[in-house]
Amino acid sequence: MTQSDATTWIVGGLVAPVVSGYLLHRAATGGERTDPAIDELQSAYARGDLSEEGYERRRERLEDSSSGSDE
Repeated sequence: MTQSDATTWIVGGLVAPVVSGYLLHRAATGGERTDPAIDELQSAYARGDLSEEGYERRRERLEDSSSGSDE
């Protein structure tokens, strides 16, 4: 076995599990990306920093802006 063959096996042995893990994660989560602004809003609501009304108002505004319906 040459050095380049050994390098190929080492790189393949490291890359394949990472790629497989990524693909499995994407399949398990439906490939959906979460919006960091929505995540932070949910955290603020969970901490009690926002009322339910304030949470809903901000969530709707964020969802409207992410769907491209800015007027």
